[in-house]
Amino acid sequence: MKEKDTEIKRSARKPLVSEDKLSVLVTIVNRRKADFYTDIIQSYDANLQMLVAGEGTLKILSQDLLNLVSIPKTIIFSVIQKKQEEKILVTLEDKFNSIKDGEGIAFTIPMSSVIGKLVYGFLSNQQNLIGGQQNG
Repeated sequence: MKEKDTEIKRSARKPLVSEDKLSVLVTIVNRRKADFYTDIIQSYDANLQMLVAGEGTLKILSQDLLNLVSIPKTIIFSVIQKKQEEKILVTLEDKFNSIKDGEGIAFTIPMSSVIGKLVYGFLSNQQNLIGGQQNG
């Protein structure tokens, strides 16, 4: 009898793997537009964003020969929900094409795992997991 009760309890547990996957969105933009783009990305429930200063790939010799100036860039790393990927990328593409000096590039990298329910809850912006409550 005890063995059957234990088996029922195991089958009633929630799975340890969430169906709501996460991705890392990498966005490279003009440094002057970084705040604008972080605000847009944050509006799609991105709880974690990291900004890194970058430089263009134009070589110094090419700059001198062509009288070009390297434009400082910002690389924005954002953790987003996979289900938001398409919406965010479409929005960013629209902004890249319609805003003066707003050009940029964006792509996503799938995350394969996250350790810890609270960490996952924070990254996926699921308040019910952050507060210690469980779904259901």
